[in-house]
Amino acid sequence: MASIDIQGLDKTYGAIPALRAIELHVADGECVALLGPSGCGKTTLLRAIAGLERIDRGELLIGGRCVNALPPAQRGVAVVFQSYALYPHMTVYENMAFGLRCSGHARDVVRRRVQRAAGILELESQLDRRPRDLSGGQCQRVAIGRAIVREPEAFLFDEPLSNLDATMRVQMRVEFAQLRRRLAATMLYVTHDQVEAMILADRIAVMRGGRVEQIGTPQQLYTSPDNRFVAEFVGTPRMNFIDATYLGRGDDDSAALRIDASGVPLRVRCRDPGLRRGQQVSVGVRAEELHVLDAPEADADNVLEAEVMLVEYLGDTALCHLRHAGRLPLMLKCAIAPAYGSALRIGFAADGALLFDADGRACR
Repeated sequence: MASIDIQGLDKTYGAIPALRAIELHVADGECVALLGPSGCGKTTLLRAIAGLERIDRGELLIGGRCVNALPPAQRGVAVVFQSYALYPHMTVYENMAFGLRCSGHARDVVRRRVQRAAGILELESQLDRRPRDLSGGQCQRVAIGRAIVREPEAFLFDEPLSNLDATMRVQMRVEFAQLRRRLAATMLYVTHDQVEAMILADRIAVMRGGRVEQIGTPQQLYTSPDNRFVAEFVGTPRMNFIDATYLGRGDDDSAALRIDASGVPLRVRCRDPGLRRGQQVSVGVRAEELHVLDAPEADADNVLEAEVMLVEYLGDTALCHLRHAGRLPLMLKCAIAPAYGSALRIGFAADGALLFDADGRACR
């Protein structure tokens, strides 16, 4: 296996920039997910690494060697696309062996590699079957097996689970997580599903508009996002945002604020926000950080009156859609669902929220 290094990579289509100043390092044996909304450039970046898109500027290294000018077949990577692209008239064995046979590998080498990949993917009993006889998850495993037999330096996955139904996707996530631990391979994994990225990847690169907004572990992105976009994109349900006005520093390393919609006082733990008094900010609070208050709180900070607008039952928990001050939407996770239309008093701790300035940058 080998590392992947991307240094100052740019790609444009005519006058439209698709990738801008991309800097990314994928260590040997590491799995990095490219996460972002549709059109952010994640698939374009993967195709550029694979050699399927020409880059305009920058350097791309795989295993320490520059591959900018190399054709796809010489880059030492294997790509697994969203579509299985299996030959319907071939058996599973023949689909997995086809590329090796075309490359002139000896018959015993082909057999050994296919049998090894089939064992890793638990496809030994399916080798004589054709794609029409397989489930969607099995077809995807065959597509992955076709990549494994090449014994590449790195694997590139382009949303490989997006064609599966919800139940099969959950199952394949588990299987994929087990597979990557068995292979100990270098992987770049493209997805728009942040749950998928957080489960499967060692680190995640969040992209927007052709740029990498932040790179970090799933825990780092969830608890310490660099900006409001990352905070909003990572996590289910999406983070609550409350527009507020900054009033100044508190006595306990906190920022004093006031909600614009209702004037309710807030306090957020923040050592040095770097803000001016009267500046507009956003307070970010995750749904699990909000809690229902059963009794009046001695401290009136961070206490909001809210009305229940919708309840989504999720088995052991409920996701409540609330409205504060007649219009501010909030989402709350709770064990016991309140009744529709009921009035609640909700609150959160000062260190259970994040603060973002008017430009969306996190205030630490």
